Amino acid sequence: MAYLRGHYEPKDEVNEVRMKHKTRNYKIINNQLYKQGICEPLLKCISVEGKELLSEIHEGICGTHPSARAMVGKAFRQGFYWPSAQSDSKEIVKSCHNCQISAR
Repeated sequence: MAYLRGHYEPKDEVNEVRMKHKTRNYKIINNQLYKQGICEPLLKCISVEGKELLSEIHEGICGTHPSARAMVGKAFRQGFYWPSAQSDSKEIVKSCHNCQISAR
């Protein structure tokens, strides 16, 4: 975010090009970071709330205990993004007692 706001400038040209490539899909709107998705227009970047969102999808009111990949897909389709989504969802599925009982 510091690079996108102009508060950080890389010291050499190689890092400048690397930062441009890493941040080209990110936008800041009203002090909130968004990632431009492939199919979706903008995905809101979250960090701490990600595990809570996945837990609600997995075990919520209509929780169907989906697989890790399906949970991440549902979260992304709802308009949210965070880098550790796959690993967070795998951790939730591995720690779910009901999923472990009915797993192969």
